[in-house]
Amino acid sequence: MPFRNQAVGTVPKTKLPMTNLKVLFSLLLCLGLFTVAASAQVKSLRGVTDKDVFASEDDGFEISLPEKWVKIEDVPGGTRYQWDVKEGMIAVTIREVAAARTAAQIDEFLAGYKSTLAGAEGAKLLGEAPAKIGDYRGKVFNLTIDGDKNMFIVLLWDKFSVVLHGAASAKVAESDKLIIEALQSFEFVSDN
Repeated sequence: MPFRNQAVGTVPKTKLPMTNLKVLFSLLLCLGLFTVAASAQVKSLRGVTDKDVFASEDDGFEISLPEKWVKIEDVPGGTRYQWDVKEGMIAVTIREVAAARTAAQIDEFLAGYKSTLAGAEGAKLLGEAPAKIGDYRGKVFNLTIDGDKNMFIVLLWDKFSVVLHGAASAKVAESDKLIIEALQSFEFVSDN
């Protein structure tokens, strides 16, 4: 039922008491301060030290990035490890795939991966080169995606694929060098 002297379907005019406005202003001020404080704590590769090493016992690798920054998620057939930093992003994805034992099978897999990358929206393939880490072999694909430099190192061995992905922000000076340095720190480890 509408308020007295109010037409049906209209909202009554109300005034907020001054104390409510002060509380609202205080909340907005606190939110702004928390936002500034959070942005001041952006994770940067420039602060990574020799002691910052993430080791995955499950997937048998190490990379020179802080363990406390990693986000780990299950993906179809494997696991993705991702570090979001001021300079961009670094990810390691390890999956079980259809066995690729011959050079032809590996080449077929890499051609499909290259086609997917080249067909991505905003992507421009800049080049590729052979890659090898331990028994894994594959290719490095360099491209830009919406102006940001990206490197994908795609490796295969038997029934496993390893994809190292670095995305360097075009808005941060020398981010590509720092991202590449982090990717180059990747190595397989074993208990043997």
